[in-house]
Amino acid sequence: LMVRIKLFLWKLMHARLLTNELRVTRHIMDDSLCPRCKYQDESILHTIRDCEDVKKVWNQFIHHDHWAKFFSLGLHDWIEFNLKGQNLKAPVGFWSSFFGIMVYHLWNDRNNLVFGRSSMLQTGLIY
Repeated sequence: LMVRIKLFLWKLMHARLLTNELRVTRHIMDDSLCPRCKYQDESILHTIRDCEDVKKVWNQFIHHDHWAKFFSLGLHDWIEFNLKGQNLKAPVGFWSSFFGIMVYHLWNDRNNLVFGRSSMLQTGLIY
């Protein structure tokens, strides 16, 4: 599992995730909206951080003093900030592992939603 998470983080860092926004630019589909909220375009950051349903999950783990920075950084800075984990309420080693596992599972849950299976996030099981 850790190898999969490391590979996923590499794909994340290099913006290699096939979101609806990217599918539209590649002419694979016409709708770039987020499959969860159906309100905003599904970019990588929207999918794993900024969608309101996903924010509810992150808010449980991010100390409110860090919300502004956590939710405002660009993709690369956000990943580096979390892999260093220096300013979060968890120990450094624990937070970086937790972060990798969370973004991996959030992406997989998104795929389950898109491809017709159930979403654990929408049922509240991830909370």
